[in-house]
Amino acid sequence: MRLSEDVRSVDELTTGGTRLIRGVAEEQRTILLTDNGAAKAVLMDVASYDRWRDTVTLRKLIAQSEADFENGKNRFAGRGLCSGRARDCRSREGRISSLAMRQYDVVWTEQAVLDLEDIV
Repeated sequence: MRLSEDVRSVDELTTGGTRLIRGVAEEQRTILLTDNGAAKAVLMDVASYDRWRDTVTLRKLIAQSEADFENGKNRFAGRGLCSGRARDCRSREGRISSLAMRQYDVVWTEQAVLDLEDIV
């Protein structure tokens, strides 16, 4: 966000809304709308909103999965192998392995199992 260009007054939206919206859509930029100097709203194009919404949803799912795992609400699903670049393989302690292949445990949270059952 460029403060000099991306922070606008609500009055600018009411007087030049079409131009402002067209600019947001074409440049895929987010604009912060202010009223009397205080932030009041955000204006963004649809593609950016969809990406933002997907990111928020994914973060919520990850947070829920982490909480389930910490509370013991998980199920061992088997073992797998990590292949590819060595830096992608992590041990249980989170250390990066120097091996290109490393065995790891696959653990599913209870919610993931329920979600999978709903799909199947």
